[in-house]
Amino acid sequence: MAIQLLLNSILPQKQGGLGGKSLFVITGKHLNEKRFNEMKEYFLIEHQPVVTEATVRDNIIMQFCKNIEDYNKIFLNLTQRVQQENIKLVIIDNIHSVCDNFIKADGQIDFVERSKFI
Repeated sequence: MAIQLLLNSILPQKQGGLGGKSLFVITGKHLNEKRFNEMKEYFLIEHQPVVTEATVRDNIIMQFCKNIEDYNKIFLNLTQRVQQENIKLVIIDNIHSVCDNFIKADGQIDFVERSKFI
């Protein structure tokens, strides 16, 4: 579903899209590139000549974060970035993966810090 949302969002508003860029924050497993490419190819055929390979490449931003520091880098200035880069959609695939960073070595969870983070 996330891939379909990413693709549809880059369509011009006249065609039901958001007319901007999308940011996909990958926090768990890496993106299933085979599935993404299959869906992208079908999407390109369905929406040519309005959408091209370059349109997809230039308007879907994918960023992987494996820890809290990576996550903070992405979201620190998100409001400013949304305006500057014309980002219309932000998808976080699995915030739970980032929250796993709050599990201490002894197995205890720092609920206060995790709540502050979220």
